Amino acid sequence: MKKSLFLNKNFKILWTSQILQTLANTLLTISVMVNVYKQTNSVLGSGAVLALTSLAGFLSNLYAAKYINSFHTLALLRFVGWSRGVLTLILGGLIVTHFTFSFILLLIVLFVLNFIGAWYAPARMSVIPLIVEKKEYIRANGSLSVVNQILLAGLWGGGGILILLISPFAMILLIMGSFFVSGFLIYKIKLPHKDATLTVKKKAQPLWSSIYKSPILINITIMDFFEALANAIWSSALLLAFTHDVLGKGEDWWGFINASYFIGAILGGLIVVYLSRILEMKMGYIIALSGLSMGLFTFMFSTTSSGILALIFCLLMGPLYQIRDTCQVTVLQDIIKQSELAKVTAARNIILTPWTGVTYLIMGYLGDMLGVKFVFILAAALYCGSAILALSSKTLRNYNIKTVTEKKSNSIKA
Repeated sequence: MKKSLFLNKNFKILWTSQILQTLANTLLTISVMVNVYKQTNSVLGSGAVLALTSLAGFLSNLYAAKYINSFHTLALLRFVGWSRGVLTLILGGLIVTHFTFSFILLLIVLFVLNFIGAWYAPARMSVIPLIVEKKEYIRANGSLSVVNQILLAGLWGGGGILILLISPFAMILLIMGSFFVSGFLIYKIKLPHKDATLTVKKKAQPLWSSIYKSPILINITIMDFFEALANAIWSSALLLAFTHDVLGKGEDWWGFINASYFIGAILGGLIVVYLSRILEMKMGYIIALSGLSMGLFTFMFSTTSSGILALIFCLLMGPLYQIRDTCQVTVLQDIIKQSELAKVTAARNIILTPWTGVTYLIMGYLGDMLGVKFVFILAAALYCGSAILALSSKTLRNYNIKTVTEKKSNSIKA
């Protein structure tokens, strides 16, 4: 008898492991940023933490895309958890001693910690098809997403207060313990086939071959380019400028708008979990319609001068984008071979991570030159352009898991 997703022991273990990874990683970033600022009294020094994290992630994906298939996936997940736990202990020592050894050494340890951590997401994504039935992909991704959004909203909102209430030593122990337990939990995952996660190949294929071979994958990657540029409007600087210049509100409303999106994203994750059967039958259309709706609500957001309406529009965007994002991840898991999934995920990150950084510069420049309202209207057009691209692709537009599964079954029978 096939198990329900939430009766699936392997999935619950992976779900808990990711919670601990997200908890530890977010608290670590906040803690390091706060302590660096305290010790250096420099905004640049604190900002360097995020810059270093992004750089480590980019370089890590360069290596992951090429070499991740050489490792046993579950062993890799364990290694990530445990090694980050050890490095957190070293990092904690440097923080507690107020950088007595060297601030440069602290940055090096932080870089290595984030370099290793960037392997977790591609490896975890490739494990899901091994432990979850195809019909449960979308619910699995939705449930993982919603718990991530809740944690991120709570930790970034209250992490600073938590750091004030807990001593640096206790905080380091909490983070280190979360990483170690996350790695230990992976030991409890039992796969149906002994060598299911061994993806070593005698002859490695070119890095981008899997992307070039799939029209759907190419379309989704191009759509991500459009949407990454559009998503730049939600950066702190541009959203704060919009709140001041267009809405005529202060920093408190800027915080309300951010919170409303997070609430919407959480609702979107819950919708995915409870309506997964409906969504998976029309995933291509859902992706396209979510993009069109994002464009519409972004345009309405950009043209209103009412703070209340802005909150409502932002709240409505949260579920739409969360549903679209979850459906897209599910499509990628379905069309890419399990043995290629981690590699292709890392390869896409190589393209999209640096592009995301560039988009902030582009939209920031346009905001200064043409006004913040213009960039929000431009973003609305980009969301619509992404949706039109999805609708123009017959294979993506008509995509659903059931149809693909049936075709595969018929081909096997034949």
